[in-house]
Amino acid sequence: MSHLNGETELDSLAEPVESAKMDEPVVAENASIGALHDVAFTDLDKKPDLIEKYMNAAQRGDLETLKDLLENEKLDVNSMLDDNVSALHWCAINNKLTALKYLVSKGAAVNHKGGDLNATPVQWACRYGLVYISDYLITQCGADTDVLDNQGFNCLHLAVHSSNVMMVIYILTFTNLHINSADPKGRTSLHWAAYQGDPFTVDVLLKLGADISIVDETGFTPFYWGLVHPIKNVLIKLIEAGSDINHKTVDNKAAWEIAADMNCTALLKTALKECDLNADGTKVHRYLTESQGRQIVFLNPYIAVPLSLLALTTGYLVVNVFSLAVIFFVQTFVLQYLLLPSFDRSPTALHRSPYFAGVFSATAFWCVVTWLFTIMPKTFSKAPLSNLLFFLVAGCVFASFFKAMLIDPGYIPAETNGDKIQQTIRELIDLRKFDSRHFCIHTSIRKPLRSRLNKLKNKNVAKFDHYCSWVNNDVGVRNHKLFFAFSVSLEIAIFLYYSLAKRYFDKLDVPDEFEESCFFLGEDMCSGYYASPFIFNLTMWSLFQSAWLSLLLLVQFLQISKGITSYEVSTLHQGVDNSFSSVPTDESVDLSSDEVALPGLRKLVCLPDIVVNSRCSRLIGLNQFLMISDDMIQQKSGPASFDQGIVQNWLDFLFLKTNGEPYSWRNLFKLPILGEANLGGELVDYYKLYKVPTKQSSAVV
Repeated sequence: MSHLNGETELDSLAEPVESAKMDEPVVAENASIGALHDVAFTDLDKKPDLIEKYMNAAQRGDLETLKDLLENEKLDVNSMLDDNVSALHWCAINNKLTALKYLVSKGAAVNHKGGDLNATPVQWACRYGLVYISDYLITQCGADTDVLDNQGFNCLHLAVHSSNVMMVIYILTFTNLHINSADPKGRTSLHWAAYQGDPFTVDVLLKLGADISIVDETGFTPFYWGLVHPIKNVLIKLIEAGSDINHKTVDNKAAWEIAADMNCTALLKTALKECDLNADGTKVHRYLTESQGRQIVFLNPYIAVPLSLLALTTGYLVVNVFSLAVIFFVQTFVLQYLLLPSFDRSPTALHRSPYFAGVFSATAFWCVVTWLFTIMPKTFSKAPLSNLLFFLVAGCVFASFFKAMLIDPGYIPAETNGDKIQQTIRELIDLRKFDSRHFCIHTSIRKPLRSRLNKLKNKNVAKFDHYCSWVNNDVGVRNHKLFFAFSVSLEIAIFLYYSLAKRYFDKLDVPDEFEESCFFLGEDMCSGYYASPFIFNLTMWSLFQSAWLSLLLLVQFLQISKGITSYEVSTLHQGVDNSFSSVPTDESVDLSSDEVALPGLRKLVCLPDIVVNSRCSRLIGLNQFLMISDDMIQQKSGPASFDQGIVQNWLDFLFLKTNGEPYSWRNLFKLPILGEANLGGELVDYYKLYKVPTKQSSAVV
């Protein structure tokens, strides 16, 4: 079949380059360009030994040897062996920028084509994703980016082959190569990115306007090549961009036939489901809009919570269990098949939905209702202060909850101006920081320190702490103080409600034999169990919520005291991810101001990973508690620490003041308008914080 033949060709030409191998010199024996082969000498070479030494020095970036050969031995800078590969090629492919600059200064031919593929040095650099080498050759030496190698690939195709999305972004930003330029077989950069299963490059190409409808000589669209090496995220991005799954190839095959050939029909079905499409590519009919679905999911617990609590009031264990099971399965069915699909079909739909925020607010609502109409009339005369305090605290809970849930947590606007994007990339290249840790490939901004991308909103959150299901929002620079106030006031409200409920239960008339039948509840709670089961169950449910809430508050207290966020704690215990950095290996770059990873988590308790790293553990904050406790015990902190001391950390967190302004009640309740906050007592802008301030110096904005 023609598409299988195409797969073989792609396999042989587009193997991703391992970034871990960049420090090892590429020599003729192990090069994978196709132009690289065993060094051969001929009798016509005047100085074969010197040329061989010259090539080896170029591969290693040995500047002293290069200078000796060119200046003392008078070797021609463009001397080559029989493979027609220049020393400039070897410096380019081995990421030796200093040596490459020296050769260029001596007159090395920048656009010389060499090797079996007849490619130039900049094409070799693009194929290996070496941004800084390519940048120097293009911007400083005028290297020709329109040139094609023997296979008809231009620099954009080769950049995609490198699987380095930063290389792709650079080529599209600083050259005039058309994003839809095709190779001799009709395959564009998007075809190649889809085939390689590269979601980052696919996302960038689609965002910059790559055409999803172009077909190659086999009739394959980019989506069909994505089915050859299927990655769910790639398929979803291409489907969302409008790919036609009913398009026929030269072999008269559509998406489902190709998926069957590639044994990925289940993955295609999942991708279509998450895109809310039927098997034929038509839109699934939904009875609810996205907005309606979210609202009903949020309000659903207002009925489900009281029904569940009422189901436990029958007094018969079997009936209780059966009733709860029915409510659970009905609610699961309604959520999974009716409500959640109206706005989210992903595996994390429930976690990212307003459901848990609804559970909290429904619980709080029924606590207030039972207090207002049942508990307060019975207890106000004996405990007026407690009732008044509960009223005030409950008001704080609801105010801070809805504010924390609805406020912008600190979304940094995406950049759309091409000139500004180009300027940002140029600055990062000069700083040797053009990688995915410092440049957001989704929003085209320089990523401020402590920020993180919200993939659903496609925006970075400044001073990101964590995503909280209980407020259905990210917690960032603008709502972290609100979230903390909500948590503290909720904890106080729970115990005030418990105290007032006990007073209410004490006034209930219950036969002595019933009171004595509760062995561990105590007389007051036992009276509530028999005489007011709904309020009793509501009280116990609230106390259960206080368990994880107390853990959350402890974690937040420890983290604020250390001047660290939840996200930073989690990343301290992770290995360094591939950031697509291609800093020249013969340059020493000081990145000491950046945050670095620390060794993994030393467990304080013998819990298996499946428990510690489970979704439930993350939901209640158990994993975060273990990590921050471990760090506190070991006194572990990153070299790039924002810790200003416990007192100053709390002042920075609680107050928002301008430089020189005294601390006051006014700036205690003040919230950021954008990304402003205090750090070390100074005002900083977390939308533009790119350097880690030290304790001794002022914060850098």
